[in-house]
Amino acid sequence: MYNYMVHFLVLINATISVTENGFNSTSGVVNEQIILSEDRDLNDRFGNALSLKDNRALIGASNDDENGNSAGAAYIFERINNDWVQTDKLIAEDGDEGDLFGVAVSLSGDTALVGSVFQQDVPNMGSIGAAYVFNSDDNGWSQTTKLSADDGAPGNRFGEVVSL
Repeated sequence: MYNYMVHFLVLINATISVTENGFNSTSGVVNEQIILSEDRDLNDRFGNALSLKDNRALIGASNDDENGNSAGAAYIFERINNDWVQTDKLIAEDGDEGDLFGVAVSLSGDTALVGSVFQQDVPNMGSIGAAYVFNSDDNGWSQTTKLSADDGAPGNRFGEVVSL
């Protein structure tokens, strides 16, 4: 028996208005779009984490294999003319097999924060974890900082939850 796991996201845009008595939906669903990564593969876990800010989405795919089996990735989508378009793919510069980069994501303006819970594996002891900061400029997105605990120890799972 085969067990296939395919993840995708459906982003729905709705118009909400505020009245003196509370919130009212004024037009229901305006636009619905299924979002898939351009290089999708079975079991990538695309959509396991999501952060939205204005017309930009950061979407985790913790089992992406570009840097090795389950090294992970995160994708940038921009809303252009009412459509969500993939504009970049983020991977850790030092990414390696089993890191689960993209297990947690957070987005604020031109800054993205991506957790990699099993990064910095200590053989036979477990993983410490890390979080990566990416910034966007006219040349696209690039990794600017890697965050990890100075007193990190195996099993800490640093980067399991992130927020900007």
